[in-house]
Amino acid sequence: MKSRAFMYVLATTGLLVLFACGFAQGQTPSLTDGKAPKDGLAAPKVVMYRIKEMTAAWVAKKLTRSMGKRSDVYIEILEETNTLLIRANDETIRQVIPILKQIEDNAPRLFCLQLKNGDAILVGNVLRLMAAYPPLSGDDSLRIVTDSRTNSIILYCERPSCKLIQFILAGSGILQ
Repeated sequence: MKSRAFMYVLATTGLLVLFACGFAQGQTPSLTDGKAPKDGLAAPKVVMYRIKEMTAAWVAKKLTRSMGKRSDVYIEILEETNTLLIRANDETIRQVIPILKQIEDNAPRLFCLQLKNGDAILVGNVLRLMAAYPPLSGDDSLRIVTDSRTNSIILYCERPSCKLIQFILAGSGILQ
């Protein structure tokens, strides 16, 4: 059975509502009737991308930041299903999908670093000071919690930030 998309234009508000049924991840149903537009530009496509671990709003914010201001990309957030509807031409869609996968791979997670040499509270305070400066200042999700009982630092951050912190602590001989 073919997937179908139904479009309804609400005359009172002028909004376009797309009800998409049964599209697989990454499929691109056309918003047009399959004919090329008269102006010679490529027909826009819509990709439904379901977000697995993060909120769709957070991923949309990251995607918008990484794509910059582009007039050919329109992102709709469906909070009920944690899905993004991305409307763009074929070339832009091919650029967007790898960026979305990278955003999800680098999504903030919990990391626990047990220290071998050094006090977790003091090291945590230094890391909090470092978080105000680049390159750690770019991770707006960075949270640092210390546990003096286990002499550990618990990080909630994106994977690149954690790798940088691990590199800094391992290089100074603090990390176990």
